[in-house]
Amino acid sequence: GVMTQKGDSQTHVLKLMKNIYGQKQAGHVWNTTYLVKGLKQIGFKQSTVDECVFYCGKTIFACYVDNGIFAGPDLEDIEQSIHQLREHGFHIEDKGDIKDYLGIHLCQTPGKPTKLFQPHLIDQLISDVHLPANTLKCTPTLSMRILQCNEDEPDFDGCFHYCSVIGKLNFLEKSTQPDIAYVVHQCAHFCEHPKQSHGDAVIHLMKYLAAMWNEGIILDPQSEKSFKVFVD
Repeated sequence: GVMTQKGDSQTHVLKLMKNIYGQKQAGHVWNTTYLVKGLKQIGFKQSTVDECVFYCGKTIFACYVDNGIFAGPDLEDIEQSIHQLREHGFHIEDKGDIKDYLGIHLCQTPGKPTKLFQPHLIDQLISDVHLPANTLKCTPTLSMRILQCNEDEPDFDGCFHYCSVIGKLNFLEKSTQPDIAYVVHQCAHFCEHPKQSHGDAVIHLMKYLAAMWNEGIILDPQSEKSFKVFVD
């Protein structure tokens, strides 16, 4: 970075020799100059698809800002990678087996599939829409119903912040609840001018999430199985 000051006859330039926390580009500089460089020096290769994913043998490292996950079948390889990064000057806090990451809870039981779910976010959403207790639904939306603009219908009464709730539902849907994708995308179409039926659809969805509070994505990889994919 540089700072310039123009005088009557000359320009003074100060060259910044060290990355300073709080600058606009500080995070990017730390990532490219320190994190990526350090990982490559100990043998990791950066994914060509996702710049936040690195591979070294059977070990995978995924990072989000300054939070990272080491994954692999060999604990010794993972511990060796952490040791080598510390030798490179990284201050790493090893929190052991993963329980939560970026608000996603991971339930791991030996011999059983891994489950990813977000009960805290669902609790927050229930609070946001002021959902009464014990009001549950078994489906995320009414069967065979497609939301329309409904311009002649009364406006949404604003009993909750519609756009804010949709934003959180988008994150929930993409992280651990793909079963609500359709209705969330439907409701998101009307963020600018929501009608009462759109607000009712969100409330219906929240009643479903209240019933599915501790459910999410099940990860159960099996080497003898694969994907069967069709167009669309």
